[in-house]
Amino acid sequence: MIPNFSETFVEFCNQVERTLPKQFSCARMIEHNGRVAALSAEFSTSEKKKLMGLMPTKQVTHCHEFRMIYAVPMMDLPALEEWWQFACDVQKEIVPADPMHEFSMVSLIFVSGQVDPVVAKKLKNKANELRYHAPKSSGWSSLRVALVDLDRHKIYVNRMGGPLRDLIKNLV
Repeated sequence: MIPNFSETFVEFCNQVERTLPKQFSCARMIEHNGRVAALSAEFSTSEKKKLMGLMPTKQVTHCHEFRMIYAVPMMDLPALEEWWQFACDVQKEIVPADPMHEFSMVSLIFVSGQVDPVVAKKLKNKANELRYHAPKSSGWSSLRVALVDLDRHKIYVNRMGGPLRDLIKNLV
């Protein structure tokens, strides 16, 4: 296990914040479902909807990306199951689905000082995609998870997490 997990975790959060595109708004120590994200970043965009991609409809659609970082000093199988359920609950809580919603990416980064080797294999098979149906809402959301192993300098991801790994791989 990494001896100075807290310091290394804080530095990792600082690096992530520095490398976020300027369109993201960031906040520290934000609570979701009883757990505090060390860093929470959000990017939203709105576009005028066009019929067949050509004709304006006077409606505006919106898309979102959320990125949150959590400290998980030790990640074993029971912890993974607990954190995965938490991630699914956060996805349900924060996605602003309404009739004009197109899609949202919910990206959670779990930073750990020690990862049980069987966790990587289990995480790889996890996926959660939600579809929202009219008339109250539309679009979809997908859950991306990256598990950063600070001790081994590795990143493990779920099925949708490849792009998230690519975004942070130079920070580990």
